[in-house]
This record gives sequence, C-alpha cells and structure tokens, in this order.
Amino acid sequence: MRYSDWQSRLADHFSAAKEKPFTWGMHDCALFACDSILAITGKDGAAAFRGRYDDKVGAYRALRDFAGGGLEATAEKICAELGFIENMRNFHQRGDVALCDQGGEDTLGIIDLTGRYVIIAAEQGIMQQSIDCVKRSWRVE
Repeated sequence: MRYSDWQSRLADHFSAAKEKPFTWGMHDCALFACDSILAITGKDGAAAFRGRYDDKVGAYRALRDFAGGGLEATAEKICAELGFIENMRNFHQRGDVALCDQGGEDTLGIIDLTGRYVIIAAEQGIMQQSIDCVKRSWRVE
C-alpha cells in the first residue's frame, strides 16, 4: 500500500537522485526504480540483488540469477512479488513502474508526478523520457 504522502516522498526521492552519478549497483535503472517503489510503499523490490554487483556484467548476472532474464523478467518478478498488477497498455499512472525502450535497450523507471513522463537513472542523476517510451507498466500499490 502506498504511503498517504507518497507524492511528497517520491518528489523528495527524485530531488535526492538528481545529483547521483550513474553507478552500477548504486544508482542504475533497476535500483532507481526499486528505490522509487521503496519511497512510495516502504517495500524493497531489490532486496534479493541489492549490493550484489558493481558493474554491467555483474548487474546482468545478478538480475539473471534473480529473475532468469534481463530487465523485463526482473520487473515482472519484482512486481509479482510485491503484488503490483500490470496496467493495460497506455493506462499508466503517476508513481507506476515502467519498462521503457531507450534507444533500443530496455530501462526501468517510474512515471513522474505529472503522469506525462518516465523518470529514469541517467549518467548524471535522472532524466525525463517521453511517456511514449513505455512498453509495459505496473500499478504500484
């Protein structure tokens, strides 16, 4: 269940992430999405792989060990374990987890507080992507 003040918690999380450089195992797309879920609900979807990698190869290995595949399988497993139901296409809402296509590669992010963008981990902090990049999304509750 979302905290009653989830919007301000998520806004604070976004503000804190603005200055974090992209770092595998600290501030990458999977952990950013899971940290956003943590801010909204207090549930840690990354507990099984947090702290288990520090580079790209290690990240792929940790996610494969966790979910049997890449980011899509990881998102499916995290959301299933936390009881988040997949949204119908184009029915994403503020604070939902989103699997996006970013230049031909998958990335995980969170629908922003306006509902018009996806916030994802970037080289320096976070960035907005058009909501059009969303391939799948899950309702964070």
